[in-house]
Amino acid sequence: MNLFPRILHGINRYGVKLYQRCFIETHVWGRDRIPPGPKIYAVNHISSHDGFWLTPVVNEPVHYIIGPGYQSWMGTKCLDAMESINAFTPDAHSVVEKSVKYLKKSEPVIIAPEGDIQETFSLGRFMPGVARIYLAAQVPIVPIALLVPRHCLRENPKKRQVIDGHLFRMVNVIRGPFCFNIGEPWSPAYEGLSEAKQIVRITRELRDRILSLVEDIRVNKFWM
Repeated sequence: MNLFPRILHGINRYGVKLYQRCFIETHVWGRDRIPPGPKIYAVNHISSHDGFWLTPVVNEPVHYIIGPGYQSWMGTKCLDAMESINAFTPDAHSVVEKSVKYLKKSEPVIIAPEGDIQETFSLGRFMPGVARIYLAAQVPIVPIALLVPRHCLRENPKKRQVIDGHLFRMVNVIRGPFCFNIGEPWSPAYEGLSEAKQIVRITRELRDRILSLVEDIRVNKFWM
């Protein structure tokens, strides 16, 4: 990553840390599981700014794979300056290629496989992007579960966006507990399976792993 994006990531990390200290009760488990070098952070999606909340947790510059933020002129400029990756058309076809390019330079990426915000404790349908990036780059997948109590989430109806016929909500975390449960790095290998079948299995098993991490928070770590 070039110097200017690194500076922007540092500023963002400092700003998020400061806000967390003032307003957010942060709980992180499994930070010691994060391996050095390139990796794919795969997270469930509970708010509109999950990637940025993760920045102090992973504590390294990352490339966000993100969609709705690219729908405004200012958002596009900021995200491009931070070397983020546009997950929506017309750039969607190049997400895997761009992600692999960064991973080959030992620079991690963050992606939310659901592609859209889900209700607390619930996971949506996972899209196959993580599996395609993994098969092309062969770097570990680090599953992370995010969890925030429902009463700490605030939706802004005026900021809703309709993109390609789908309604995307704007949901923010203002204050209260925010939980991050980091799972074991995962490098799936399925000998004898076609690429298409590997994509299906990786996508399904990744969802199962993140769901298990969500349940681990709910049952064993933090009563919501």
